Amino acid sequence: MRTSLLIFALSLAFAYKLCVAEDESCLRTDGKSGYWVLKKQCPKILDMLRRRLSGIPFTAEERIYINHSRCPGSNRLVCCEEDVKVIEGIRVLSEQNCGQFGTMKTIGGKEVELMSRPWMVYLTINYNATVSFTCGGTLISNRYVLTAAHCFKNGTLQSVHLGEHNLLTEIDCKQKRGSLICAPKVQVIQNNEVFQHEEYSARTKLNDIALVKLSTDVLFSNSVRPICLPLNETLQQLSKTIDKFFVAGWGELGRYRASNVLTETIVSNLNKTLCDRSYSGIPALGSTQLCAGDIGRDSCSGDSGGPLAYVTHLYNNSQRFVQFGITSYGSPNCGDGHPGVYTNVGNYIRWIAKKIAKIVRWLKILLQENRKQHRNLQLMKNCTSEISECPVHKNGFVCCEDAEEVAKGVDDLNPDECGEFGTSKTIGGREIALMSRPWMTLLYIRDELDNEDFTCGGTLINKRYVLTAAHCFTRKTLLYVRLGEHKISQGRDCTRKRGVETCAPPVEDVEADRVYIHENYSSITGHNDIALIKLSRDVEFKESIGPICLPVNETIQQSVSSMELFHVTGWGKTEVRFASDVPLETVVRRKDIDNCQKSYRRQIIPAQLCAGGLGRDACNGDSGGPLAYVKYLDGRQRFVQFGIVSFGSSNCGDGNPGVYTNVGSYIRWIAYKIATK
Repeated sequence: MRTSLLIFALSLAFAYKLCVAEDESCLRTDGKSGYWVLKKQCPKILDMLRRRLSGIPFTAEERIYINHSRCPGSNRLVCCEEDVKVIEGIRVLSEQNCGQFGTMKTIGGKEVELMSRPWMVYLTINYNATVSFTCGGTLISNRYVLTAAHCFKNGTLQSVHLGEHNLLTEIDCKQKRGSLICAPKVQVIQNNEVFQHEEYSARTKLNDIALVKLSTDVLFSNSVRPICLPLNETLQQLSKTIDKFFVAGWGELGRYRASNVLTETIVSNLNKTLCDRSYSGIPALGSTQLCAGDIGRDSCSGDSGGPLAYVTHLYNNSQRFVQFGITSYGSPNCGDGHPGVYTNVGNYIRWIAKKIAKIVRWLKILLQENRKQHRNLQLMKNCTSEISECPVHKNGFVCCEDAEEVAKGVDDLNPDECGEFGTSKTIGGREIALMSRPWMTLLYIRDELDNEDFTCGGTLINKRYVLTAAHCFTRKTLLYVRLGEHKISQGRDCTRKRGVETCAPPVEDVEADRVYIHENYSSITGHNDIALIKLSRDVEFKESIGPICLPVNETIQQSVSSMELFHVTGWGKTEVRFASDVPLETVVRRKDIDNCQKSYRRQIIPAQLCAGGLGRDACNGDSGGPLAYVKYLDGRQRFVQFGIVSFGSSNCGDGNPGVYTNVGSYIRWIAYKIATK
């Protein structure tokens, strides 16, 4: 009995010592192993707590389970059986577009086909103010690059280049059957963060792996896509039976002769004892390393951090490139018959997944002042919201929206059907083609004098929500939202083309379940002029009713600064000062904020956009309507809404630009409102 008590006391003391370290392994008091995590991050316990908050008491079994999970001396952490960090990281890595490739005709150190290895990344590293290319890497998600830790032993990462092929040309092109095919412009990203493995050793070469967290999401295209990783044990074990691997990079073609173009060769998977004989001064290779090479076929110094890959069947039984190794080190005489050594990626999937999962990491505290509205208190450095929008509290905490809820909301935006359109021949205030802008909505509103009319526009952004302007509801009441409308005075809209009559489906009038006006909207300054309408039911997408796309990622949001011409659509006032019976569209030119500020006494802020000119503008009746731009998304041209019509000159089209709410600045607000529905 005394022995049992002693063991229990020692285990408790051991647990107490470790439970202060989040993500560390732990031993539950029922003998099961797990990891110390915040309560809200343990799925099983979170489900129990949610049921308890809804009024359902804990069962006896649940009480026992929670007691076994407790962290002595701390109420923050629990010993969770599921390794939630790994689960979350694996989810991010499970990109089904990974590893898709072009032609396989790249054997023996030959140049690869243009855009056929879109995961290849080229890193420039700064050594004492001298920039030189020294390493490669692979894109593994829209935010992370995998490479070798030794690349940063004596230098600092300066920039990451994605979509690169020929280092000497700005735009890479090729001739095929008489046609010139060009790759998109290379994406160059700076101010990135490097995570070297904590146990990397320059002496033993062990744990030679690093992750680069990009400062912004990358936009996938034909030339930029992620490679697949061996996420499951079956794939990880495959590395033991593979005969040949692919090695790619911009390294040396031979001794002292570097390549300007991306090349690829095939190397044999070798027994580790061959590597041990070649590198006697370094400890014998273990399970965390691979050995591969052939005489005349090897990865050279410039390929450090690049992939050792294999083609296997993955998603939908399609062939994909899977990265099994990271180029670590080899002979100084490249291709002399000595094999190369590679970090075994399969042994580091848990490490990669945990690093990626730590993007979304927060400390949840319930605010007692407002029981109905639960928010998170987060350290400023971990806050996923715009700090400027969060009220500051003591001890370095700020009040922010729930990062988990925001992630859920973003998933609900940009359905597959978003932004698809008909003809674009609608420039200069002309009537648009029937059913060509299916996201356009009309808001039927009653004012304080009981007048009722369609006085604002809006855009459908998914099957349940409409985006519009907050000022539409100043001392006014929304009665319903009309979708699928074209000519207001006509019962059913039809058009005749080449003798054939085409009619749109009947319009749909849908009541609003709720209107969300931005909490910081000011009718005086016009700032935060944005609102969301939650419809009383889901709408069914059809040819005349469909959502517009939103700039949900940072890359698209930032691209607005390089755009010149936007489309503005609505049923508003025309040049002759009366409302139009049909939707009109015009093209307006973006104006910089400084020039825009000259036209208005109100302060124009970065969360606003300016556009317009003489005779081309959005007028009063277009309030809440979209300022849009046509972009390529998922390989197709789509309308993306960058602005919401907010306010302008009282003399519509007089040359003063119109002011629009910058939608990109409010994606988190939109996503949070949708997620907390």
